[in-house]
Amino acid sequence: MSKSPRIPPDLCSGCGVCSLICPKNAIRFRVLTNGYIRPLLDPSNCINCYLCEKVCPFLEEPNSLMSRGLYGNKENALIGKYLKVVLAWSTNKYVRFMGSSGGVITSLLIYLLRKRHIDAVVVPKLHVINGRVFGVYEVVTDPAKLIEYSGSIYAPIFGVHKALKEVSLRKSKIAIVAPPCLIRGLRNAMRFDPRLRNSIRYVLGVYCNNMPSASATEYVMNTFLNNVSNVNHVRFRGFGWPGYLNIRTVNGRSFRIKFQEYYDSGFGQYFYDYSCFMCNDHTAELADISFADPWTYQVDIGLGKTLVVIRTAEGWRVFREAVEEGYIEYRELPSFIYAVQFTTLLKKTLRGFTLLSKHEVTIGNYVLPPSISTIVHEIDYRVGHFLALNKRLWNFLRMYVKLKPYVYLPLIALDYKLKTRWTQILMKIVSTWKIGK
Repeated sequence: MSKSPRIPPDLCSGCGVCSLICPKNAIRFRVLTNGYIRPLLDPSNCINCYLCEKVCPFLEEPNSLMSRGLYGNKENALIGKYLKVVLAWSTNKYVRFMGSSGGVITSLLIYLLRKRHIDAVVVPKLHVINGRVFGVYEVVTDPAKLIEYSGSIYAPIFGVHKALKEVSLRKSKIAIVAPPCLIRGLRNAMRFDPRLRNSIRYVLGVYCNNMPSASATEYVMNTFLNNVSNVNHVRFRGFGWPGYLNIRTVNGRSFRIKFQEYYDSGFGQYFYDYSCFMCNDHTAELADISFADPWTYQVDIGLGKTLVVIRTAEGWRVFREAVEEGYIEYRELPSFIYAVQFTTLLKKTLRGFTLLSKHEVTIGNYVLPPSISTIVHEIDYRVGHFLALNKRLWNFLRMYVKLKPYVYLPLIALDYKLKTRWTQILMKIVSTWKIGK
């Protein structure tokens, strides 16, 4: 009897590419009680073709793309291959104000649709489903509607398989906005599906710290809004930089929480799953263009700017055209170092207590050795994640968030005092940021 395909539940990010590539529609997705999205394989329909394994971003590494000249001739072990690193912003002040950081993705997509470089955009939009917040991939053909899709998605995302099947059947040319894990899966899938390969013209990647579960937003409402109910609208960013969490209820009540307040409450630190913890692609290395908050350059509150890493010649061509047509303005940054953020270093560091041999994963190279700081980060994640998984422990999680600096900061200070290789690299990078400002 043939061996069933491996779908590793503890390393699954819920990207959906396995369902997209399955020729028998034997894989569907379900929402677990803890708020994560996971695949469910129907053995009766499975033909053991193993395409799901071959496209999984945590089982297969699409390195062949790197060697075919698709990406730029500059390369760094922390951010991958690239052509240019720039700071950019939308020339439309409303788009810029409503975007997470500068509105560049929205303006570039508007340009691509208006100039008919593409027929449609596949992009996620936040929805409240049965009281929980999710991102759902949709197909957008009207440039005027793209502003509704701006802002960050700090929630599980699904529906990419349905959206991409729709556009590939219509033979539409599309651009897709995606996190790193989905991009890695799509690049794998494009090797096996010519319709997908012909349809996807531009891959726009977003830097991704992690993907919080659906329970994360419940935790924020429990912490800040006394378990407000009947929520029908959530927007995580926008209204200036770095933005606000905006929540509306059915009866018209509105709430607004500053980004840093809710994100640092445990929401952005402990509600992501093991796959996000193990992933080492923070910067969307396989995108045509990667986009991020400019934490390493701009610190002023107000209208945002976007850190942009241009990776392919085609990405640079359309970006330059959008600039020439007046959709975007930019200035080139003097060093790739501005594209390296603190999370980039953490994700490129070998996990201290994790035995990688436990899983047959090939998710890229960990290029930095562990240090006291990174081991503390791992302990912190495991403790906080344990508390985040159980709603009855959320009061303890809130206490833990307040008390942890007193426990961990002395250990991190010791790391700097010992001048470990990890801290030396970090300090060198930080000094470059300061010189640039």
